[in-house]
Amino acid sequence: MLRLRLRADLTAYRLRFLPMSRAQSLTLIERTRNEIVELFPGKGDVFDLVLRPRFLRIVNERSAAATSPSSR
Repeated sequence: MLRLRLRADLTAYRLRFLPMSRAQSLTLIERTRNEIVELFPGKGDVFDLVLRPRFLRIVNERSAAATSPSSR
């Protein structure tokens, strides 16, 4: 479980703070899903319900912040 939490936290950190395109962000999310499914076979649906929305929210927040008029 520690490895799962560390992987999820590292992915969230990278999505939040490292410069990357939306495509790179989505690739990182898929790579993280594959790594977690390797650790916990058959739990891809749990990833899709719990972690994917968290990661996508971060990506969407960064996209919105980058395009908002106040950030220019």
